[in-house]
Formats: sequence, structure tokens, C-alpha cells
Amino acid sequence: MILETPRLTLQPFTLEDLDNLMQLHADPEVNRFFKAQGAWPEEFVKQCLTGFINDQKTLGYSKFKVSGNDGTFLGRTGFSLWKETGETELGYCFKREHWGKGYATEVSQALVRWIFDTTDLEYIIAFAATENVASRKVLEKIGMSFTDTRLVNNVPHAFYKLAREEVARVA
Repeated sequence: MILETPRLTLQPFTLEDLDNLMQLHADPEVNRFFKAQGAWPEEFVKQCLTGFINDQKTLGYSKFKVSGNDGTFLGRTGFSLWKETGETELGYCFKREHWGKGYATEVSQALVRWIFDTTDLEYIIAFAATENVASRKVLEKIGMSFTDTRLVNNVPHAFYKLAREEVARVA
């Protein structure tokens, strides 16, 4: 286990989690703000899963499997290197039936503390499509500051940043 919050458990992904990721990304609404929209093909999900596993081995962090305290798979969250800049980026994605329950905020607050406690990173970034108001609210709730708007896959995205010294603001 990587991390536990009052309602959630985070663990590294394994190859046995392919079905969980396939279910998560079979919902076009879940994928609405991702580059790959619609239901994701199995080969693409396998590539993502392999990337998560490899990142965990090489970086010591990655996107993690999120489960409820009862073991139910809820989604994924964690960190990755954003290829455009090499910066460490926070991201999350939950099954639609788990939206609006505060899980993204709860787990993101814990992850921010965890990443700065376990690495020497000076800051992290996050971004969300400008029209993804719910995701942007999560980033603001956890203390991230809006920096600018940039195009990602030809879609305007709001970018946020949180520096190590600002973590005290995270409630």
C-alpha cells in the first residue's frame, strides 16, 4: 500500500488490474476530457497500465489504484511526468458513479503531502480542461495556484502549480 485516507486506499497497479482500468475507461463520459475519448481500446489501456507499473519502478511514484475501504475499485490517481516539460503532474480519474463524493479532493490532499514527504521535488503541476469546472475546483481546494491557460491536444487547459513551501496551505 502507498497511502491510506479515511475512506480510500492507494496501491501500485499490477498487470492483474487490467480489467479494472478497462471498466474505468469504457465509459466515454469518464474519458470526455482526455486525449483518447470514447471507450478506450484494450491495447491503449494495456500501454497505460504498463506505463504506470514502469513509472513506479523507475520514479518511485506513478498513477495508483484507488479502492474504497471495502476493496471496491473506484479509479486511479497519482503522479506522472508530463512529457511536454518533464514536470511532475498530479492527476485523477474516478468511475462516474463515484463522482461528487469528495474522493478526488480527499486523495489529492493526501497525495500532495505524500509526494513532498517522499521525494525532493520542489513543486508539482496539474491541469484540467478549462470547461472541467469540477476538476479545477479540486485543484483549487487542495491549494494549487492557477498559472496560465495552454492548449493540450488543441483544447484549452487551465494549469496549476503547488510548491513545496506552499504545502502548509493544504488543509
